[in-house]
Amino acid sequence: MRNVIYYFTGTGNSLDAASRIAKAIGDCELVEIAAAIAEMKRSGMSEIAAEPNVERIGIAYPVYYYGLPAIVHEFLSLLRMGGNPYVYCVATRGGASGYGSFAQASGYLRRIGKKLDAGFSVLMPDNYPVLYNPADAETAKKTLEAASNEIEAIAATVAEKRPFREGWQNPLAATLVSRPVNAWFVSGVRASDRKFVVSGSCVSCGKCVRACGVGNISLEGGKPVWHGRCEQCFGCYHACPAHAIEFGKSTIGKRQYLNPVLRA
Repeated sequence: MRNVIYYFTGTGNSLDAASRIAKAIGDCELVEIAAAIAEMKRSGMSEIAAEPNVERIGIAYPVYYYGLPAIVHEFLSLLRMGGNPYVYCVATRGGASGYGSFAQASGYLRRIGKKLDAGFSVLMPDNYPVLYNPADAETAKKTLEAASNEIEAIAATVAEKRPFREGWQNPLAATLVSRPVNAWFVSGVRASDRKFVVSGSCVSCGKCVRACGVGNISLEGGKPVWHGRCEQCFGCYHACPAHAIEFGKSTIGKRQYLNPVLRA
């Protein structure tokens, strides 16, 4: 493969963006970040090596608290690459900009003598029910339609390997706000799944297990159990057909959202 896009997704937004870009540029492999880390550990390796002679390397992820998800921090700390590939990030966001995440990614790349050539952010339907009520179906549809045009433009830039710096060098956004807030979030996110509760309406379908991109959920006695490796992607919450999963009291009465790429 001449191109690879590593991705992390919760409700499908980042997978949607990555899939569209991969199709547009062609000859591109999609690699799930959690799977790449798991394979590294199974193989007894200490780092993730990108395939040699790859021309373009993309990293697609949602913005969490102004920066990278915990698993993307982990992935970038392990990633190694040879040659001189065009490296870019695609940050899907519900509100907060991707600027801080680009600065963080750039920092990891500098440690291995590489640079971030481009950073793109795409506004997509918000899926974080702790702070917001996800958009209704019609609003989500319009947001996705607008995002489709943005992703098309991103793919054209990536295909031509053009540099694109969408504010990720802004020290105010990258340092004074995003880094401490994101660091606070990442420090406690894995154990935050203790706040999940399951109501009696659970039908033991296992969709929450399959929706968890990091393998953090199992069914025990027909009910989901979380194991302390949470990313707060809320894939489990949004995928539950009985709306039986809540995150304490903060999600009660709020809508669910899944990108059509996961509903197909």
